[in-house]
Amino acid sequence: MVRINSFFRLFLILLITGVLFGCSGQSDNKADKPETAAVDDLTQGDPDKQAIKDMLEEAIERLRYGDKGGLYDNEFDFVKEKYTFDEYLQHLYIKTATGDSVTSFDILDIKLLDGDSARIRDRVVFVGVQGDTSVMHNEYSVYYENGRWIKPTIGFKTGQILQEK
Repeated sequence: MVRINSFFRLFLILLITGVLFGCSGQSDNKADKPETAAVDDLTQGDPDKQAIKDMLEEAIERLRYGDKGGLYDNEFDFVKEKYTFDEYLQHLYIKTATGDSVTSFDILDIKLLDGDSARIRDRVVFVGVQGDTSVMHNEYSVYYENGRWIKPTIGFKTGQILQEK
């Protein structure tokens, strides 16, 4: 049973870090935050790329301290209309979300698409349940909604489009 629980916990950590990424940029205590790769070359003064980077960093920083409101803030409107915050917290992905094992987050590429979305490639380093270090490469989308960039955790773009119709 312990082996299954350890596997399940590792699976959930991988799943959540695969769904949402970012890093801390505000704590002065180096041991209290993941290390950040220099992304100045990626943002190149582009305000959209900088806003995407800032959004991801804020969401993971809040999650690292147990504040899952950062995830809810980054959902599409249809998710917020369907679920109250308390109901949202009961969703399996959200209930098990944790960011405290992330030790490093590197944005490898930000590719702006048709004006309302972007593709992100990143590398996340985290400590597994057995104390081993793991590296995971990810690619995912972020969306421009209501004047800001968001990275939904349980929402999806087609759901928002259907809601707007």
